[in-house]
Amino acid sequence: MHSKGSLHLRTGSVVKLGMAGVVLIAAWSMFGCVTAPPAVTWVDVPGVNRPEPQAYPEQNDNAIGDPHAPVRMDEYGDFQCIYCRQFALHTEPQIINSYVATGKVYFVFHSMGNFLSHFSTTVDTESEDAAMAAYAAGDQHRFWQYHDVLFANQKRENSGWVSRSALDAFARAIGIDLKRFNAELSSGTYRARVMRDETDGTRLGVKGTPTFFVNGRKIVGAQSFALFRAAIDSALAAERSN
Repeated sequence: MHSKGSLHLRTGSVVKLGMAGVVLIAAWSMFGCVTAPPAVTWVDVPGVNRPEPQAYPEQNDNAIGDPHAPVRMDEYGDFQCIYCRQFALHTEPQIINSYVATGKVYFVFHSMGNFLSHFSTTVDTESEDAAMAAYAAGDQHRFWQYHDVLFANQKRENSGWVSRSALDAFARAIGIDLKRFNAELSSGTYRARVMRDETDGTRLGVKGTPTFFVNGRKIVGAQSFALFRAAIDSALAAERSN
């Protein structure tokens, strides 16, 4: 299923694309005030890899940064996707430090529902389960920390690594209230949200993960920081000229 590239396609093939500027209509809503999340203290849990620490400015559920920033960047990703992991580990921190922390970019992560689990030969919900767990963590102001733990512990897709016991272990490692976390996972509170993510992504033309939108301009694949920088700087220049 894998070949060299930076994108997981639903067909199972992988390609590397440039920044072919597909501009989509995006009526993005802005969120209100943001409260500072509680400090996260890492708890050593056997078998759980600790991610590199990353500061997330103005963290608010699955979004970071100033909601009134001139540029909005949306990612549609899958926690089982190796290229989403590549972006999260290597490129995303540079975008956060250079643009989100400086008030220029508002960054939002969306799941793509059960995207990669659709490839499974058996009934599998690992992509969906990981996304629901991240949103449940977000309800306790730890979406981005859970996002980091998922990518730090990612294994071969649909191999059983997103088990309920693993999701609990990841939650324990970042100090989540497990009773509340498990109640939300058991109730399926976030299943509708995750399925809505996939519907929205499909409507926007997302055919592989990760896919990004920078003020509506589509960028496909785990591209270099230089390419994202050019796209963001172009969007900033356009906003200044308006």
